[in-house]
Amino acid sequence: MATFEKYTTKYGERYKFKVYLGTDKVTGKRIETTRRGFKTKK
Repeated sequence: MATFEKYTTKYGERYKFKVYLGTDKVTGKRIETTRRGFKTKK
């Protein structure tokens, strides 16, 4: 599941998203990644 969020920089508004990738088999912790800097949500 992805989470989208709008944030503001000095260059204007941008979007970022966080994606859940699964669970680490060794530690049992969640694996997530974040990508940011998109001009549109699409």
